[in-house]
Amino acid sequence: MASFKVAYRIAQCKKPHTIAEQLILPAAQDMVSVMLDETCAGKLKAIPLSNDTVARRIHNISDDLEDQLMEKLRDTGFALQVDEATVSNQDCLFISYVRFVYSESLREDLLFCKYVQTRATADELFKILDSYLIEHDLKWENCLGFCSDGAQTIAGRRKGLQALIKRVAPQAQWTHCVIHREALASKQLSPELNKVLTDVVAMVDFIKARPLKARMFSALYEEMGADHTGVLFHSEARWLSRGKVLSRVFEIRAEFGAFLEEEHMYDAAGKFSDEQILMKLAYLSNVFEKLNELNIQLQGRDKHLPHLADKITAFIRKLEAWGRHLDQRSTDAFENLSEIAETTPADFSPAEEDQFVEMTSNSTLRLRFPVQTLSEFWLGVEKEYPLIG
Repeated sequence: MASFKVAYRIAQCKKPHTIAEQLILPAAQDMVSVMLDETCAGKLKAIPLSNDTVARRIHNISDDLEDQLMEKLRDTGFALQVDEATVSNQDCLFISYVRFVYSESLREDLLFCKYVQTRATADELFKILDSYLIEHDLKWENCLGFCSDGAQTIAGRRKGLQALIKRVAPQAQWTHCVIHREALASKQLSPELNKVLTDVVAMVDFIKARPLKARMFSALYEEMGADHTGVLFHSEARWLSRGKVLSRVFEIRAEFGAFLEEEHMYDAAGKFSDEQILMKLAYLSNVFEKLNELNIQLQGRDKHLPHLADKITAFIRKLEAWGRHLDQRSTDAFENLSEIAETTPADFSPAEEDQFVEMTSNSTLRLRFPVQTLSEFWLGVEKEYPLIG
């Protein structure tokens, strides 16, 4: 039992099996010999903690947990959530979670994680799923729901995995993953904002992909007393990545520009002194930060569609409130944008300054301003005072 408990902790911490014999057992003997005596410490040597033993224990624990789960699933309805993904070492994995009713409560658990040996087609994924259910004596007629992203291979109505599951489980209802839909919507940026995002990601990847640049970057930041000594790597596959990258770059924008100047990348460095670009960067960092907060709220155990719908509804209402604040010339809802707006002075040419004096002296405009939205007001200004507009 002692070796099983140690093996279980090793598995939970994802540590090498050899750590038991090389570190845990000697450390335990040291503690017992100090706190008790050498005789008690000697008894610990009887605990089998070799590399092979720990590996067998972990497999035994895994098999036992799977047997317990199968026992609960055989005579009850269940819903599946599946996804296919390629990990960093290029292995393709097919993952499935299951939700079911047990002891008058809803339970969730990992059903399986299998390697996809060939192409990840709908037929191949269904074969993996179907074989697993047959092997463990689970019935398709008990499958009541199926959740996935919107990829054609999985969600296709005619040839996708959804269609193949419908043939054997006609009663199963398909649900398109809420987070996947929200992530797709958040990718639709205006060309101007997308240009800022693309430029920032390119500069970050330029540094992170070159170890020497990354070391020089950290050394410069430490010398300048920056709060951070590095930038975060952008990954298109991870939905939290964009928000974190943009927030970090905004925080260290001055140091970032200085580093690019030292690298003689003057065009790129100039973007970090351009007020318009900094405002867009500030705005993007705030928007993606808010999207990340929403994404995290949509994840986790014991989440249900009504709860997720409530979170989405609340976010839409927040968007409407933020829009009203912007119409009233308030950027308080966007902290980074507000910071830039407050510290960015108007830098007018003589012609612009003349128009600015005329505009601010126009009593008609002053009367019009409170009864119009900000966008309506400035569209009107643009016609009369094109340089200021």
